[in-house]
Amino acid sequence: MPQGELSCPRLAKRRNRWPSVSDTSTKPLPGPATSSCFCGYSHSDARLEDKTKFIDGVMTRKAPFKSLEWPELTVQVVGNNAVVRHLWVSESELDGKVTNTKIGVMQVWQKQDGGWKLLARASWRLPPPA
Repeated sequence: MPQGELSCPRLAKRRNRWPSVSDTSTKPLPGPATSSCFCGYSHSDARLEDKTKFIDGVMTRKAPFKSLEWPELTVQVVGNNAVVRHLWVSESELDGKVTNTKIGVMQVWQKQDGGWKLLARASWRLPPPA
């Protein structure tokens, strides 16, 4: 399981924006620590963000998470690289409006300087239940 602390001081100050979540073995999952060669952050609505926009989104998020789960988590480590796949199931609230989100996510991580750094992240809308 790739694990790592936030390496960006601006993100570290906003750690509370990312809830503490764990896999079934209770090992902490990584926060949004990004690599210097961060490739991109793709949203389920097809928006693409570079590293600057990604960090700004974390820093200025107005709707805090009430809950966040990452079910169906799988991790494949190959050398210094890891591919992480999971569902993103969250609830947030802003001005009394509750938003529930359930999407698929794939992340690419690389071990650098003894820690795991996010290289890229892509998400997609799940098909409606049959």
